[in-house]
Amino acid sequence: MALPHSNCRAEIGVKTATRFITDNIGPYGELDTNKCQHTILQYWNAPDQDTKLSNAMILFKRQISDVRDVQMAKI
Repeated sequence: MALPHSNCRAEIGVKTATRFITDNIGPYGELDTNKCQHTILQYWNAPDQDTKLSNAMILFKRQISDVRDVQMAKI
């Protein structure tokens, strides 16, 4: 049984992950893991347009600590 909607969601997920990686490649082809982790954290904490909830809120019932949270705690 083919589920075209599920296939579309899977393709969107792959496209998003690919964009995370390609946007964080350095000039010599190395992956900047710190920037990539920061990008993924921002994605997890960003609210959805329809539900107004982030992925972190749905899964963990709270926001995930972000780099900005750590920087603000040091001040």
